[in-house]
Amino acid sequence: MSQFGPLVQDPRPETLCPLCEQPFDVRQLERIDSIWIECPRCGRYSIDRFAEVMVRQDPAIVSKRYILSAATRQASDNNAPLRLVTDELPALISVGRVPRTPQEAMDRLLLVLHARTQSFRGHTEWNNAVDYPLLTVENAGTANWLMYQLSQSGLITQERGQPIEITLRGWERIEALRTTGTLSNQAFIAMAFDRSLDAARDQGFIPALEATGFTPVVLSLREHNGLIDDVILSEIKRSGLLVADFTMLKGGVYFEAGFAMGLGIPVIRTRKAADDGDLHFDVSHYNFIFWADETDLREKLERRIRATVPGRANKGEPQ
Repeated sequence: MSQFGPLVQDPRPETLCPLCEQPFDVRQLERIDSIWIECPRCGRYSIDRFAEVMVRQDPAIVSKRYILSAATRQASDNNAPLRLVTDELPALISVGRVPRTPQEAMDRLLLVLHARTQSFRGHTEWNNAVDYPLLTVENAGTANWLMYQLSQSGLITQERGQPIEITLRGWERIEALRTTGTLSNQAFIAMAFDRSLDAARDQGFIPALEATGFTPVVLSLREHNGLIDDVILSEIKRSGLLVADFTMLKGGVYFEAGFAMGLGIPVIRTRKAADDGDLHFDVSHYNFIFWADETDLREKLERRIRATVPGRANKGEPQ
């Protein structure tokens, strides 16, 4: 019996999770073209038949399955299970936050441990074999190495058979990450400020961010001659996420998105589907959310945030 209700036996011979190839429980949806999967590693998620074939057989997808596993696990842990459909697989992979350096991966692990700790004297549990997708790394061996490095660096204490405890030095590192925006629940919205986009801002961007635990920051943009207001740069530095809407193709949005990327801040790019003009080649290769109206924008943006911003998709206290 699943915690989500009675399971229905799936008739197909596949008995392993398509994302991590571990045993799973399956429950059929109302639609015959997709199933629910409950996996200890990847969490609870839905996948349609065509997407399942792709993640099992398409070499380009197979090599990136760990990124999809990270997205489904993070969303599942935040009680917002993902629905994997064929058209959205490349988008989820393209925005997956794969650590670029050992330090970035160690910081991510430290933040996950921090999120699981109830108080500064509390302990936390971690199972490499099950929990490694939370770090967006390829296997449990990498997570084990990162845990060892945290211990060697004096950021945690880990004794065999005992819960993990964050040391004072570890808490100092967490505080340093907080001041650089890594733990910030602030989200900066970079967009053209035109009356035609007021509804998108008020009924799309802001509600989606608030629903996922972020505090939106909206500043008036203006044309710049080589310089941008210090207040804008300061607010971006303090943010844990930047949403860049390229509708109307304003130069300030390009700058702010690039500035955030340089700081390692996650950037989600959007654009109204009916907007005219070509995106600059510098950004045209990134994955965009193309939205039709305010409702469509809110739903797509909220889903993307939950899937791609690790540990930050819950409304409430910062993690």
